[in-house]
Formats: sequence, C-alpha cells, structure tokens
Amino acid sequence: MVLQVMGQPDYGTIQEIIVKVYMKCNLGCTYCYVFEKADQSHLRLPRVMTIATARQVAECVSEHVLRLALPRVRLVVHGGEPLMAGIPLIRVLVGETRRLIAEKTGGRSQLYVSMQTNGVLLTNRRILDALHELGIHVGVSIDGDKDTHDQKRRTLPTLSHPEGLPTFERVHSGIELMRNLYPGMFSGLLCYVDVASDPAAVHDALVALRPGVIDYLWPLGHWNDLPPGLDPSGATTPYADWLIKLWKYHLALPDEPEPPRIRYFDMLITQLMSGWNPMELIGLPVRGALVIDTAGNYNLGDALSVVADGMMELRWRATRLEYKTARLKQGTRMGVFNCSIHDAAITGMQSNTHLGIKRMAHDGPLLCPTCMDCEWRMDCGGGHYPTRWKQGSGFWNPSVYCADLKKLLSFASGLYARLRVMEAYHRERTETCAAFSDVLHQRAAQLQ
Repeated sequence: MVLQVMGQPDYGTIQEIIVKVYMKCNLGCTYCYVFEKADQSHLRLPRVMTIATARQVAECVSEHVLRLALPRVRLVVHGGEPLMAGIPLIRVLVGETRRLIAEKTGGRSQLYVSMQTNGVLLTNRRILDALHELGIHVGVSIDGDKDTHDQKRRTLPTLSHPEGLPTFERVHSGIELMRNLYPGMFSGLLCYVDVASDPAAVHDALVALRPGVIDYLWPLGHWNDLPPGLDPSGATTPYADWLIKLWKYHLALPDEPEPPRIRYFDMLITQLMSGWNPMELIGLPVRGALVIDTAGNYNLGDALSVVADGMMELRWRATRLEYKTARLKQGTRMGVFNCSIHDAAITGMQSNTHLGIKRMAHDGPLLCPTCMDCEWRMDCGGGHYPTRWKQGSGFWNPSVYCADLKKLLSFASGLYARLRVMEAYHRERTETCAAFSDVLHQRAAQLQ
C-alpha cells in the first residue's frame, strides 16, 4: 500500500527506518562509506546506543506508523556492526517497537525487522537463537569468492597481524549455521561490485550459499572521489560490462535448484515496466529511508557520507523533538500529519539548505541540463544522488556512473523487450491451445 496525497501516490513516505545501534566495526573494509570516506561524524557520536534512546526511538517509530496509518514499516538494525551492540539492547529496540506498534494500531500495522551484518559473529549459536526469537531477518555482507572477499573484508589490524585476518571462512560458517538452524531467518546477501574480479566466480560463490536474494551494489563515489576502475570520460563502462556479464551468466543458470533473485536486476526491469521502483538508486521520484544514529539524531540517507563531513546530518533529535512542536515550512507536503519522523525526512528532501541546491520538484528531483537532455532521464533519474557530487557545482551534475547507467539500461531495455515478445507468444499459444481444446470437446459431445 502506498499513501495517497491529494489523489496521487506519495512515494516519498518513509516506510523504512534504519537504526544505527553501534558506530564501530570489527572489520576494516577499505571501501566502507561509514568510516573510510569524507564524513567523520561517527567520531562525534556515542559508540553504542543507550537503552533509554532505544526506547525513545521505539516510541517515535510507533507514533510515525500511527499518524500516517502505515500498514507496514521496516526497521533495519544497522551499524557499524550491529551485533557488537549486544543482544539486550537489540531486544529492547525491537521488542518495544513491535509492542508499541501493536498497541497503538490495534494490530493493524505490521513491523518487519531486518539486520545487516558482516556475518563474523553469526558463528555464535546463542546470537542466532536470540535473533530468531526476536523475529529478525538477517542479511549478510559478503563480497563473492574467497579471494575477492578476503582482499577487502579483513579484521582490524593488530600488532601481530598488521593487515588484519581474512574473514571469508568465518562468515561462510556463520551463514551455514544460520541456514541450518533457522533457514527462514536468512534474508539474503549484499555484495559490493569489484570490477577487477570475475563476475562468474563471484556469483557462483554467492549462489552456493543459497540466498533468496543477492544485492549487488556499486561502490559509492563521486566526481571528486572516483569509484575504483571508473573512467570519468565515459569512454569505457567497466561497471556496466561487469554487471551485464553477470546478468547473462545468471540467466543461463539451471532452474533447479531455483536461483536467487538479483535485486538490482529486478529493480531495472520494474523501472522499465512501470516507471517506478522501490529503491532510490535510479528513477524518479526520490525515495529513501530515514537514518537514526546512536545519539538519536535523524539523518538523511547515510550514503551522503561520501560527499563531505556532516553532509547527511538533519540536526533533528528523535529523543528531544515533540510532535506538537514539529512544524514544516509553509507549503511542504504532509505537514498536516505533524509527525516528527516524516516531517524531518520531507524537510530534508525538500528544503535542507546544506545540500546546496533544490532537491525536489512537484514531480521528483530536479535534474541538471545534461540529464534533462538524456533519453534515459525518467528511468535513470540522474543516478544515485551521492554519485552526482562535484566540488563547485554540488549535486547539479549527472551521476559519475552516467555512461555505465546508459549502457546497462539499454541492455535491460532490450532484455525487457524480448521478454514481452516471449510473453505475447506464450499467451497467444496458450489461447490457441485452449480454443483448439474447446473445439475438440464440442466435437466429442456431438459424437456422443
């Protein structure tokens, strides 16, 4: 269900809330946008969320669900590495949020809880038992085959191991244990694209873990901090080429056992079919989740941390903001609900001055002239917002992945066209067979 505003769907309604319960990690991933990029606000935040803050976040989330009459909201337990916050804190956050939503809505609204973890601590059975008890679905970050994964996802350096230790075997063991004990708890895998790797080897390693979904993510970067291997001139398209090879390889996999869904590919086809998809990576209008950090502050999507220090901060506090005093600028949508979470999010999307440009128009985000002249503008939407940044012009640029997005969308469009032709053929064949079957039944009845 999508909330309606003046008869039109409001895709900006926040239905996903990411709560960062721990702002440190037990890995030292070289590409980490939280700890290794421009934004260093994590140094100014408490390492772990307090029980009191967790209770106040639960109150705010439940009130948000009640005020907007949301039938379903997703709570993502995140970090850093969220399991380092400890099960007692996670139990309070999830348990209180679920209880308050049930009480306030009379059971009419549902809470879906997931967690994104690096998987290192999943070898502890007591942790898995607790997550299952809390009804938390677990997604694991893993970067493909052993060699590719261990190059980047290593433990923090120590005196005895200054380059850190590889983690693939431990993460693999944790996923196997979780899948054997509680197969319904395993929600899928997240993998950052490394164009230097072999897409077939990466995909085979992930498929072997039997996830329901694999999410391939492009490295976060922009014009002043280019993603690895990217050609800013657009003369080569390494990311599109890598993903197209993987897509073709995935389509050639046998149907048994059923291969996992690839969320990014599903998103592309959905975008081409309907002009809308539930992710903010491409397309119009801007969507996204609201992030609540360990201090209880509301933030814009944390991907903006690649741009500049403090860029994602809204400077609204979940723990100190009263609903009765929450107000929006005149003319901002949805102000009638007077809900702090939604108001903070919409304020951030429409009128937050530190972004440097107007972000929203009546029908979606404003695009730079280069994007406005592009045939893919409605499906691309300018690309993921942080990837447009350039010193001096802010976000008023196409995505740094512009050439790759064009090539990938062109491939997806051709694939979608072939799927439509096949669908029409099978439908026509089915209808012809049904008509022929009716004729046979009529002849048989006449003979009798």
